[in-house]
Amino acid sequence: MRYVCHVTPCHRLPDIFVQGAVLSFNERRRRRVAEDKQSHYWGPTGRKEALGGFALCSFMPSWGLIQGHQDELAMFIFDAETVCCRPGTLFCSTNTARSMYSDEEILAMSGVASLDACFPNPDTYQAGDSEILVPGAVPLTAAKGMLFCDQDAYDFWSVKIDQALAMADTKPDLPPPIPSETDAARGLWGLRFPGNWRATRRQR
Repeated sequence: MRYVCHVTPCHRLPDIFVQGAVLSFNERRRRRVAEDKQSHYWGPTGRKEALGGFALCSFMPSWGLIQGHQDELAMFIFDAETVCCRPGTLFCSTNTARSMYSDEEILAMSGVASLDACFPNPDTYQAGDSEILVPGAVPLTAAKGMLFCDQDAYDFWSVKIDQALAMADTKPDLPPPIPSETDAARGLWGLRFPGNWRATRRQR
């Protein structure tokens, strides 16, 4: 396991690059970063308050969640060791919006045993819809690259990223982003968007 990922709507990319990190909800609020009009679904009552201090990543993109999105999406590819070894990181073996675990149970999911529980078959890299909860933020200095869902999104948002970086305090040394459907994307990190999904809404 060399990489983990974070999937986000493309219209959030300028803020992410200006801030230099994928931020938790609480950290976005502290820095006064605007939230989407269509709010993220957190799950059971109280989960937003319990988990708002964590930025979410995953071992593999959840194709089920992606296929429920209309917006064009981008995927950050992060170094797995850098993300998973950050102090206070938690590992939940399923999507945290589900009611399978209580807030208290999720907040106790630290350490190697919780990490191993995300991989029910030890002989494969299949982690289902398990999630990595990183306290505060995941800095873009941990990023190894990023994918866009399609060429149209790549063409438009690459320019917006360059503009955001011109205003940013720190400039991560990221390789050039690439569209998901290219041969380079398919072979580079082993992570991609589902082939039968297409963005149907472009917020620009």
